[in-house]
Amino acid sequence: ITGDAYIGLGFNANNGGLDATTQLNDFALTVNNDVPVVTLAGTANVLLLGETLSYTASAIDSEDGDISASLEWSDGTNAAVGAAFDFTPVAAGDYLITATVADSLGGVAVEATSVLVVTDLGELDDDNDGLSNNEEGALGTDPAIADTDGDGLSDGDEVNIHGSDPLLVDTDGDGLPDAYEVQEGFDLTVADSSDDTDLDTVSNLDEYLAGTNPHDPYDYPGSPTPFLQSSAVIGLGGDTGSFISQINNYSLTSDSVSIDGEIDVQFVYTTLATDGEAIVNVSSLDGGSFTRGGLMIRDTLDADSSYAFVALTEGKGTGLFSVATTAGERVEHNDWNAWYVDEPYWLRLVRSSNTITGYYSEDAVSWTEITTVTVSITGDAYIGIGFNGNNGGSDATAQFNEFDLITP
Repeated sequence: ITGDAYIGLGFNANNGGLDATTQLNDFALTVNNDVPVVTLAGTANVLLLGETLSYTASAIDSEDGDISASLEWSDGTNAAVGAAFDFTPVAAGDYLITATVADSLGGVAVEATSVLVVTDLGELDDDNDGLSNNEEGALGTDPAIADTDGDGLSDGDEVNIHGSDPLLVDTDGDGLPDAYEVQEGFDLTVADSSDDTDLDTVSNLDEYLAGTNPHDPYDYPGSPTPFLQSSAVIGLGGDTGSFISQINNYSLTSDSVSIDGEIDVQFVYTTLATDGEAIVNVSSLDGGSFTRGGLMIRDTLDADSSYAFVALTEGKGTGLFSVATTAGERVEHNDWNAWYVDEPYWLRLVRSSNTITGYYSEDAVSWTEITTVTVSITGDAYIGIGFNGNNGGSDATAQFNEFDLITP
C-alpha cells in the first residue's frame, strides 16, 4: 500500500450472471491513533497579583505534525487559542492553567500546571515549616530554614503545636532539649528536669544524660542489664508475641493457636557458648488449656531446629519436650499425675555439652529431676524463656521472674 488505503465491504455472488444479494451489518472501523504530545513552558508556580505570567506550548502529532496553533487554553475563567497564553488574574487564589489540543482523528491531549496568586509574597512559606515568610520575619526565624534553632523541631511546630521558642534549643532552660521533651511527653515550657517521673530516685535530667528511659523504673544509670534482650517467634503458627523486661523479670504475650505438632512459642533469648544452667520462676500463665511456658535451649531459631524445653503446662504440670536433631521427631517426657504442680513454680535447665537435664522446684533450693535428653547443638546455643499461649489466636500472657543464667 503506497498511500492511503481503501477499506470497506466486498461481495462476490458467483451466480452465473444472475443477481444475488447479501446483507452485512454492524460495520465498524477502528483507527489506531497516537494522541498529540503537548509540552508546556513558562510554568512558574507563584505569581504576584497584578502581574502577568506568559505561557507557551508546543503540540506535535504523528499524523498531523505541528498543531500548536490549535491549542486551546483556559485558566478557569478566560480562554484563548494558539501557541501562547498570557495569564493575568484579577484575584488571588489557586489556579489551574490547561492547554488542550485535538488531532484530525479525534485524539485529545491535555497538559496542565497550577499557579498560586498572592497579594504579598510574604504570605508564602518558602521553607514549608508551617509559618509564612511574614510570620518568620516577625519572629526572627529564617524563612529559608525549617528548623532555625536546629533542635529537631520545625519552627512551625514549635510555635503552633508546642508553644516553644523556635530560636532556643531548650525553651524552659532546664537542660532538657525541646525535642527530647516532646519525645518523652514533657512540658517544653516548664522546667521539669529535676522531676523523677518514673520514681526510680533518678531525675529526668540524669536519665537524659545517661540515655536511660525516664518512664521505666527498672531502667536507670547503673541498672542491671537484662540477660535476655532478643526475641523471636519459633514455629509455623503465625504467633505475633511480644515481651517486656524489667531487669530479669519478663512479661510475655503470645497469640498462638496450638502447640500440637509444631512447637510455636514466643522465645526471649541470649546465646550460650559454654556449658551452663538457667533458672526461672514461672509466676503466672494466663491463656488457654495447655498454656505452656518455661526454659528453652535451641541449636538455631529455625522451626525445625533441635531443642529442649523444660516447661510448666497450665493445669497439668511440668515436663521436658525435646527434638534431638534437625527436623527430628518431638519427644515428650512428662507424667502429669506424678509431677503435677501449678504456678508459681521454679524451673531449671542444665546444659553439659549436648546433654540437657530439666528440673522443677517449689523453692529453688530442693530440685526434682524431670529427665535428661541429648540434643544436637552445633555452635553457640540459644537459651532463654519460651511461652505458648495456646489460646486460639487470642492474646495470652505469662510472667517469668528472677531469670538467672549461670556459666562456669
